[in-house]
Amino acid sequence: MLLKIKKRNFDQVGMSFLLLTSIKLGVYYFILKPILNSKQYDIATEKMNFFALFILFLTIETVVTIRILSEKQ
Repeated sequence: MLLKIKKRNFDQVGMSFLLLTSIKLGVYYFILKPILNSKQYDIATEKMNFFALFILFLTIETVVTIRILSEKQ
C-alpha cells in the first residue's frame, strides 16, 4: 500500500503510514475485544500470539517505510 502511495505522492508516505497503522490497530482491537475481555485462563497464549504478531508486522512495516523515506535523500 505504501509503495502505491509513494508512486502517487511521495510527500504523503509518512502520514499514510501513521493513518494505516492507526486504522489497523483499531480494527484489530474491535475484532479481538471479546478475547481480550475474556476471563478464561487458557487465552493467555492467544493474547501473547496476537501481540507478538502485531509487533512483528509493525516492525516490518516500519522498516519498509524508513527505507522508502530514505530513498528521497
